[in-house]
Amino acid sequence: MQKLLTTIFRIFMVITSVVFVSSVVSASSAEKLGNLSDNNTLTIIEKNSIRNRIISEQAKINNLYVKFNVIVTKDNGEPPVKAIYEWAASGEKRYRKNTFYRPTNEPPTERYGLAVWDGKFLKAYDSEINNGSVRNSHDPKNPDHPVTHSPYTRQLGTLTDGNLSEVLTKIKLDAWKAEWTDKPKKVVLSFYTPGYDQEWTIDLEKSCMISKYTSKVKSHKGKVISNLILTVSESKEVKPGIWLPTKSNTRVIFYNKDKSIVDDNDIIVETIKINESEIEKLFHFKFPEGAQYYDYVIGKTIKPKSKLKQTTDVQPKDK
Repeated sequence: MQKLLTTIFRIFMVITSVVFVSSVVSASSAEKLGNLSDNNTLTIIEKNSIRNRIISEQAKINNLYVKFNVIVTKDNGEPPVKAIYEWAASGEKRYRKNTFYRPTNEPPTERYGLAVWDGKFLKAYDSEINNGSVRNSHDPKNPDHPVTHSPYTRQLGTLTDGNLSEVLTKIKLDAWKAEWTDKPKKVVLSFYTPGYDQEWTIDLEKSCMISKYTSKVKSHKGKVISNLILTVSESKEVKPGIWLPTKSNTRVIFYNKDKSIVDDNDIIVETIKINESEIEKLFHFKFPEGAQYYDYVIGKTIKPKSKLKQTTDVQPKDK
């Protein structure tokens, strides 16, 4: 009898501890947001708390470096292809290096493309032709320029409008919608415009990491032209309290009169680093010896052994 009572007591203690831990986890998410309303749709005050928390969490990342593989599978029967990316960000500075896509059953090509925005100059380089260019502009809203974006960019916000904290800072609180999908752990933020609709699912228990992102591009008549769905399947606590995606899938569906075209992009991270001084060195790129490039700043082609003063010799200071 004594043994039975002891066993029952232990089971009770285990159940009690599990319930306590669960309540603490939920409470920790709720405490940071203050008192929550009973509705699934967030109030203005709650949205402001969410926005401030996202800004606070993303501000913990001073710089970021990610090396990852991208495997693209199309629904037209073509074999899947693969490329290797290296992407880094620090403030407004960007670095992107990538191999060119090859079938997954073939070794990666040695040829690579490089694009670096160091806060003052945008430098692009192609290793195969040993040629590049220099510009003094970096317009992230132009879809064709710059070339510093990568498939990982959307993991932090959007492709062209910056990370999520930057997007939410630009938009008035009453212009976007927020609803709980798993209160108080996950919340869905929605922003609708005549040209496209965007939704982010935010994981409040993983430093406001984006766990899902969707974007619908619409015609001037409101018809959906394409639909992008990014889903994170694996993540990592890179440093205490800072979570980032390490495995995800981006499905892009293009709609036309005849049929829909589907592209699946699997992103698998090999290496991820944050807040390290070594990352800053990536933004100080100089063209390899013997490279030829066009300098748009001075309007001249810089050839090997040229005596022209090169714009790229002027290095901006780190902020």
